[in-house]
Amino acid sequence: MYERMLIWTALFLASSSLTFGQNPNPTWLSFMTTKIKPDMRQEYEGYMKEISAAYKKGGAPFRVMTQNAFGDLNEYTSVTQISDFASMEQPSLLVKVLGEENWAHLSKSLARCSIESQRVGAQVRSDVTIRRATPANYTYGLDYESWLKSDYLPALKKGGVEDYWVNRTIFGGNFNEVNAIRWLKTLGELDGGPILNKAVGAEAATKINAKAAPMIRSQRLIVVRLRTDLSYMPQPPAR
Repeated sequence: MYERMLIWTALFLASSSLTFGQNPNPTWLSFMTTKIKPDMRQEYEGYMKEISAAYKKGGAPFRVMTQNAFGDLNEYTSVTQISDFASMEQPSLLVKVLGEENWAHLSKSLARCSIESQRVGAQVRSDVTIRRATPANYTYGLDYESWLKSDYLPALKKGGVEDYWVNRTIFGGNFNEVNAIRWLKTLGELDGGPILNKAVGAEAATKINAKAAPMIRSQRLIVVRLRTDLSYMPQPPAR
């Protein structure tokens, strides 16, 4: 079962552009990206369901799985919350729920399915994010963050975007990397061209993008499927 689609943009910025405000109590996420052997997909997805069920049983807030819809179709990413880094020195939630022997067996099975894996620890940037739920109030920064707040996010809101999530890589990857995730209501949204063009017109969109161009060294844009069948989804916010 395939669910909603997301546009995932990885931006590699000039270091001088990364002057994000500091939050004394940030929310941390773990992104584990795994490339699997093509003939092991069904087996791997079965293990992902087992792991998500263990996260739910262990009281984790969520475990979200995505699969590339373009690019390498054998690439999956799991997203979990890091409660604190000290807990990573203790037996993991999976060891506690499954037991050491069962987790060791499952780890070997996962290794058999996988070609390579990379884990990144990222800070959630709620101050430069669009959410249907009200975000926390963080200290403002400058440069790229200011561009997001003053130019890009208002245009996205004008274009009807309800969810645009931003996080910054801190551990396990490029420190100058910012990831942005835009939820799609339907894949047909891609048929209308760039979202900025639809929201503010081509001329205004060109001006907005021109402001950010000197700050961006490179970017990678992919479309992924939200695999709710492999996930333990977070509870919706209270209304």
